[in-house]
Amino acid sequence: MFFACGVTRGPRRRGQRMAADYSICLGTAGWGVWHSPDAGKSWIRHRAPFPLNSRIQALVAHPTQAHTVIAGGDTGLFVSHDGGARWERVSADGALPTIWSLTIDPVDPQILFAGTRPAAVYRSRDGGRQWERLAVDIARECSIGTPFVTSIIVDPDDRSSYCLGRGRNRWRLPQPGWRGQLDAPRDGFV
Repeated sequence: MFFACGVTRGPRRRGQRMAADYSICLGTAGWGVWHSPDAGKSWIRHRAPFPLNSRIQALVAHPTQAHTVIAGGDTGLFVSHDGGARWERVSADGALPTIWSLTIDPVDPQILFAGTRPAAVYRSRDGGRQWERLAVDIARECSIGTPFVTSIIVDPDDRSSYCLGRGRNRWRLPQPGWRGQLDAPRDGFV
């Protein structure tokens, strides 16, 4: 089962066609990260530095460093600076709960946000080395058990606002402070 997909290889502008020689990274359930350096013709499974049976639920391409990809899951946060060919651990194992979503601030790429299970939102101001839990009051239980944050978006036109959610269940949160109550939808996805 594949959880996330990220594509990298050189800068691209809106409306510009994708090059034929791009890299693809896949996050999987139990098999870590897979990488294709040739647009999907061949695939390489990366075992190191991912612990055995790693689940990678989130991949995000860096907005200004064309070959940088960040991966997150149940075993931590990892980064590749060469389009997915080699990976290294960014934060200490256990620094965050299981990561389900990642986003990078489009103006200040040192700022990362992670959505986790149990449902919480974390922010890093140093590229993922250190994290702080933000004051988002998300429901602790729902019909599926423990809720989790499946997406986070930074509004590029108004960096003081962030959106969390899935499908029609979304919340726009003003910064700073992240005050306010969020109720988990019935299906448990936030």
